[in-house]
Amino acid sequence: MELEEKKTAAPEASLPVPELPTDIPAEVRQKLAEDLNEEATEDLKQDVRDAEKEEAKDEEVKANPEMLTKSRLLKMLVKKQYVKLREVTEEEQPADLAELLEELDENNRLVVFRLLKKDVATEAFAYMSDEARDDLVNAFSDIELVSAIEEMSLDDAADLLEDMPAGVVKRVLEKSSKQTRESLNKLLNYPESSAGSLMTPEYVRLRKDMNVSEALAAIRRQGENAETVYTNYVVERNRLLGVVSASSLLLADPQTPIEDIMDDNVVTVKVTDDQEYVAREMQRYDFTAMPVLDNEGMFVGIITIDDAIDVLTDESTEDMQKMAAILPDDDATDRKSVV
Repeated sequence: MELEEKKTAAPEASLPVPELPTDIPAEVRQKLAEDLNEEATEDLKQDVRDAEKEEAKDEEVKANPEMLTKSRLLKMLVKKQYVKLREVTEEEQPADLAELLEELDENNRLVVFRLLKKDVATEAFAYMSDEARDDLVNAFSDIELVSAIEEMSLDDAADLLEDMPAGVVKRVLEKSSKQTRESLNKLLNYPESSAGSLMTPEYVRLRKDMNVSEALAAIRRQGENAETVYTNYVVERNRLLGVVSASSLLLADPQTPIEDIMDDNVVTVKVTDDQEYVAREMQRYDFTAMPVLDNEGMFVGIITIDDAIDVLTDESTEDMQKMAAILPDDDATDRKSVV
């Protein structure tokens, strides 16, 4: 009898949710099962009603009946349409999906994020505000955090780890792959405002003895993990010999040697250069990527235009805040004149 009780209790404790996608790790499935119980579903129904009231006043939602909205996303959770949720979110632009996720409360955001496909979640995560990302990271288990780090570009992963407690960073790096761990350790050792901390080592490397056909094949092999394929780098023994654009390769004869079409007059920056200086140089030369050399002249990475724009935006915001602090308060000035 006692044995029978144990047998019936086991399935209840494991909280199985057969509707969940099978590629979600067991630990995360367990957390989702706890967050998607009957009591939580009732709360979700109320969240749907509240969201529908808000959207009824939104002209953009009225004009776009097929638009993915907060209420439609939550309805899929209520109806346990987890596979459908994955399919519709996969069709969204990462920036739009990030904005939608930020409209959800902290718990619903975490649940939806855990249901997303890895690549979709990673791309959306990159567009989320620091506050929303911090909320997710603080709720992640180690396995989720390591998975996110492995999927992110190395420069984004380094930025994320910089703001985390040392103990968490140590645990994450210990559980990451050897290659990821070594690359992140290098990036984390550069000063925070330096070019080194902003760069990524993920770029397309070409050899000068290649022809155009071989170079295009190399781009196809390396491109998936590279930060950009529009500008490619000709390297020999970690020395940067030149750059070649994707358009130059596509327009050239397949048998043309790379050495004949590469540009060997390359503008570079050093790992120790200030980030704002680098961003200004990229703006000056209209670059989409800037090569970075270490103090010995070795080619160690690139800085891409999206990161440069972030630096310039932060600089502009900081300047405006300084100006606001200097300018007199209008109300205070009026009060003084009355006195």
